[in-house]
Amino acid sequence: MNLLNKLKNINKLWLAVAAFILIIIIATIIDFAIRNNNRLKQEMPINNFNKIVENLSSNDRLAIEQNLRWTIALNWNGGDVPPVSDAIIRDNSYKQFTQDGQFRTTFIIDIPSIKQSYLATKISSEEVETTGDYTNLITCLPPNDLIYGDFNCRDRLSEELGLSRADPITSLLPRMTDNSRVALVDYDSRNRGNLAVEIYVPMSISPGTDTLNFISNQLNEVREWIKSNGINPDDYNISHMVFR
Repeated sequence: MNLLNKLKNINKLWLAVAAFILIIIIATIIDFAIRNNNRLKQEMPINNFNKIVENLSSNDRLAIEQNLRWTIALNWNGGDVPPVSDAIIRDNSYKQFTQDGQFRTTFIIDIPSIKQSYLATKISSEEVETTGDYTNLITCLPPNDLIYGDFNCRDRLSEELGLSRADPITSLLPRMTDNSRVALVDYDSRNRGNLAVEIYVPMSISPGTDTLNFISNQLNEVREWIKSNGINPDDYNISHMVFR
């Protein structure tokens, strides 16, 4: 009889242990589901990121996907942003280059289900890794890169500048060639961007008429470049400085 009671007690103990383990497993699953749900609310996973992007860390990816989610929410009218699972990097849009002493990685993100596209930019110094809020950016695209049409895009930069919509030229600047540099300085009271064009006149160009013609050609080239991106150059105040 005592043996039977002992066996019953052992069985009860094993059942209690099994129940405790089962509770732990269920709690872990629930916690994972909650964390994953919160993560999805904060991030916008990019399906082919690891396949295409070769040089960015997991922290960079996290920052880009969080900024993507925030920017989509900024452009979503009313209610929560719907679940999105089809964000992808556009073919042949991934680029790495150096600009103004900074190493940049850029690529275009398309989201077919909501018909929106954005430019992702990672900026770092050539010598020291850049830190700060502006190292991973999601910005609006110029009109020529929009495959789903204009959706009156806004982004972080336009919000901070108090613009009613994003200025598409911000994602293209600064622009440098052998003979010029174009940069956005600021905006006037009518929200017109002030573009500064630095023109570098080669020493081989004679002073006088030849130099004036060279300057005129460079300014025309800048205007044509703006037009080529689907942007109206007349929407900007364009000033220039000349260097020899």
